[in-house]
Amino acid sequence: MDKDAAFSLTQVQLEEDKQQIRELMEKTNQDLVSVTKALLKTSGDFSAALDLLSDPSSFSGPLWKRCDDSLLCSADPAVRQQLQEEFGEEEVAKRILFLEVEG
Repeated sequence: MDKDAAFSLTQVQLEEDKQQIRELMEKTNQDLVSVTKALLKTSGDFSAALDLLSDPSSFSGPLWKRCDDSLLCSADPAVRQQLQEEFGEEEVAKRILFLEVEG
């Protein structure tokens, strides 16, 4: 894949994400900061962010915090095991991927 093709794919994804963020703001009547925080807490999962913003008290999914991210970046296997027990193996794997993409 050449550089221009990769850039255009990234640009297309960026435009799609921006549109989804605008839709989340409209559906939930929330501002950009609130929507962004919900996406950070849900590892970029738009559906989970919608649920969280629509009815925070009934949201049942895992919510990540900065301290969890710091722990996840630790090389300590015991710490990672603790996070897997709290969030589940699949959620930890999703979060690692999310943080890699974000960085």
